[in-house]
Amino acid sequence: NVLEVEEAVKILAEHYSRMDTSSALDLLSDELDVKKIFPILKAIFSHNKTRSRRNQVTKSLYRIENLRVRSEYIRTRSKQVRIDNQTKCFYCSRRIGNAAFVRYPKNEVVVHYVCSENFQASVDGI
Repeated sequence: NVLEVEEAVKILAEHYSRMDTSSALDLLSDELDVKKIFPILKAIFSHNKTRSRRNQVTKSLYRIENLRVRSEYIRTRSKQVRIDNQTKCFYCSRRIGNAAFVRYPKNEVVVHYVCSENFQASVDGI
């Protein structure tokens, strides 16, 4: 039984980063001397601390990206486009008039709603 515990501790020491360490530690005997597993526990805590910091950095980066996209969305939504009787569809060159239209914010292009799919396909094909 002592050999099995030592083998389990050895496996835990080698592969702690790839397993659920709390479940693995629960399987060890309550009588096991903490001195034997202290280096493993130290490595596990260090690994978890590093992973936690990495996750915090990732979370912060996602939060920054979210704020950037929100800001861009608000800026894009606040832009106005004026459609009058002379405004022409960028794709088919006919007047927009009272027809439904789509405005592409990146290049300020206005096209008929029915032309938008063809326009988008032609832009994607470039």
